[in-house]
Amino acid sequence: MGWIAHALDEFWAPLSLIFPLSFVVTALLGQWSFKTQSDHDAGASHASCSQDCCESTPPREFTRDPKDEDMFLGDENHGLGYDDLWDKGVPEQQQPSTPRPMKQQLSIMDLPLELRISILEQCAPIPSERIGANSMDTFRTLLRVSKTIQYESYKACLPHIPLALWTKKSIRSFRDFLSRRGEIGCLVRHLWIGTGKYDDEELSWAVDILKATGQLRSLACGEYFLSKAADAKALAETCQTITLMNVERGVFYQAKDVKRLRLCAGAYSTKEKFPNVTSLCFNARRLNGARDVRVKEEYEMVDRWLGSLKSFVLIERDMKRASDRGLGARPMVKRTGKADMFSLVLPERWTEWDIWSADVVAAGIWDLCDMVTVG
Repeated sequence: MGWIAHALDEFWAPLSLIFPLSFVVTALLGQWSFKTQSDHDAGASHASCSQDCCESTPPREFTRDPKDEDMFLGDENHGLGYDDLWDKGVPEQQQPSTPRPMKQQLSIMDLPLELRISILEQCAPIPSERIGANSMDTFRTLLRVSKTIQYESYKACLPHIPLALWTKKSIRSFRDFLSRRGEIGCLVRHLWIGTGKYDDEELSWAVDILKATGQLRSLACGEYFLSKAADAKALAETCQTITLMNVERGVFYQAKDVKRLRLCAGAYSTKEKFPNVTSLCFNARRLNGARDVRVKEEYEMVDRWLGSLKSFVLIERDMKRASDRGLGARPMVKRTGKADMFSLVLPERWTEWDIWSADVVAAGIWDLCDMVTVG
């Protein structure tokens, strides 16, 4: 029995050491598991709280300093701009950025004055296109925009508009306008004043208008008014083109600055009145042009007394082109050492107003003859 007791003592001796150790290991494992579960619950609670905060509070965006943008923003031709640099530093997942506010639209008043004048010049009505009364609508609308636009519209368009004063009322109205706006007179380049005689009051108004238009280029009027204007020294030196609607007998004057003269009532000797004219124009009698005997006689008469004449223009009417609105120029006779003779064939429906206003837009008789001469 002794050996049995000894064997049991040897068996239970190691177990007495293992059981307390197992209890310690079990206790430690329990504590670690409880801590891990606590940490997991705490992390989940924190993540839920953070998500709620993110949903209730908008994300904070990075604000860019405009100075930095000016410093880094390159133009479209040079390297990376500020936006490219900014995109490289943004994480892959990000909240969509708010769109930038649109810049203010460019106003015409932000442009330089020279560019504004060039734009407004396109609004000048073109009489040769026969647009009619509506051709002035755009110009009249511009005059009602503002005082600045009104003056700039006058400055841009008036040099390209042929002004016609047909009646006594229109002459008085325009004279009163120039008396209030004296700076407008120097912008007028082309003027048509009546066709006949005037009373003393109307004549005084018309002369005042000529005195106010110091940069006039072309004038259409009757010879009686032209004589009074020349005597009053109201005709500007820049006015080198004259259209005489009628001939007045018994008047004497001199217009030395006139270079181009159109006689609507036929050819006659005007050497004393227009000593320096170089281009002369009047209506031909028939469509045969230079072969017509009467045209030859008139041409020879003018050629004798006017030694400075360089071009002689005949206006012919073509019955077949009654509805045509084009201008055609063809040289008929050219003599060495004497004036070049041209024949312009115009539609039958063209009036003197049509012929004169076409010169304003560089599509008239003088410009076409110059093109033929150069060519």
